[in-house]
Amino acid sequence: MAAGELCRRGTQVDTTRRRQTLPLIALVTLGLVACADRKPVPGPGRIPITTSSKEALEEYLVGRDLVEKLRATEGHAHFVKAVQLDPEFALAHLGLANTAPGPVEFFASVQKAVALADRVSPGEANMIRVAEAGANSKPLEQRRLLEANAAAYPGDERAQTQLGNFLFNSGEWEAAIAAYKKAIAIDPKFSAPYNQLGYALRHLGRTDEAEKVFRAYTELIPDEPNPYDSYAELLLHLGRNEEAITAYKKALDINPNFPSAYVGIGHALIFLGRPDEARKAFTKLRFIARNDGEARQAYLWLAASYLYEGDYDGAIAELERRIEIARKSRDRLSLSSDFELLAEVLLEANRPSEAQAKLDESLAILEQAEVTEGLRETNRIDYLFDSARVAIGRGDLEAATRLAEDFRTRTAARHIPQEERLSHALQGLLALAKGDPKTAIAELEKSDREDPRVRLFIARARAALGDREGAIAACRQAVQFTGPDLSLAFARRHALALLAQLTAPPQPVL
Repeated sequence: MAAGELCRRGTQVDTTRRRQTLPLIALVTLGLVACADRKPVPGPGRIPITTSSKEALEEYLVGRDLVEKLRATEGHAHFVKAVQLDPEFALAHLGLANTAPGPVEFFASVQKAVALADRVSPGEANMIRVAEAGANSKPLEQRRLLEANAAAYPGDERAQTQLGNFLFNSGEWEAAIAAYKKAIAIDPKFSAPYNQLGYALRHLGRTDEAEKVFRAYTELIPDEPNPYDSYAELLLHLGRNEEAITAYKKALDINPNFPSAYVGIGHALIFLGRPDEARKAFTKLRFIARNDGEARQAYLWLAASYLYEGDYDGAIAELERRIEIARKSRDRLSLSSDFELLAEVLLEANRPSEAQAKLDESLAILEQAEVTEGLRETNRIDYLFDSARVAIGRGDLEAATRLAEDFRTRTAARHIPQEERLSHALQGLLALAKGDPKTAIAELEKSDREDPRVRLFIARARAALGDREGAIAACRQAVQFTGPDLSLAFARRHALALLAQLTAPPQPVL
């Protein structure tokens, strides 16, 4: 499991949507030493930890270790204990935020950590400010703070890994690899950078190297589930689905409550043409769910299983179950995200008017949610993007052009790479709808090419230009598994159909 941009929003558990995917980058993985009088005592070259309680520190370190091994739900309980033992333990509050089952808990914990930031060391304060910047959609500020910590603590493997994670999430694979290698050089037994290093290598197409790294990761912590889970995901990417299932089952043998393994098994079964069995795997995830976040994740992937088949009513039914969880917990942020996702499905089902109604409802709900103004503004900008896509689906290219230009203008001053890529994607979709495949390709190439739907649109544009081989190559990329991502559920069926059409032998002339 790793720590698609056309699918816009998500939670810390749901990595498929944008709004709630606050770029927090595993911020709980910080320093090593505490002092009873609350004066931080740094280890050699490492960010310190500030707490007045030895017992709280012990709980924090256990939680941190679990999070570094991708066991956030289990780690959360230890951060709860740490805060109970020392209510002013800033990093423990940050740990609670980063392992929160939903956005309500996340924001509450971030606020508590921020309130304590002036009472801890500069390195700790920087990490708290990174979370605050993420909550306010300020990635440039996050980068500045992470780079400052990496420079100030060159001997801290966690500071280097955190910077690597930010670079990874920004799509700067080579720079991320360099940061992970620095972390490994500092402490070859520190497992966290091995995981993300393997994913970064895979993104660059260096799959042989990635496989070696994942095997080394497995050897380093053989009794943990995540190394087998990550290796299984590489196998899925390579189309080795049965082998992937075996690796996922190994992860579950070690820890039956490891959610992403159920997600992976379900995807492997979908790719093997066994969707009913896939739904059984996702249903198991629902039954082992330990909190609302994991339960919502199960319904998300159940919905995806129907999307892969083009069964939009089935997908909508599962999303309604997911929505009900948000309603019961009065989680407006998740509820708003759910309505936007529902709009995506309705648009895919060629029901644009209903899709726009759900987008309107999503916007109205979030305006009432207790979130930062920065996140609220991000939502308003998202609304333009989504509404432009609906206008394209409705065939109203004049409205789509106006909305796309508004989106580009509003995002230009923010200098957020993800939004810049989305602007290019939107311009590409608009050009494709206007019958200008050449411009569409130029714009789409500047967007997120890791997104399966972007690859599908590139394939359609190349096919329209008569570039059969280029279209075939783009189709094959569009159907390739790059990770659990709803974009693939939206794109794969269409890409396979186009690929079959492009590779079909010519019909004899009678």
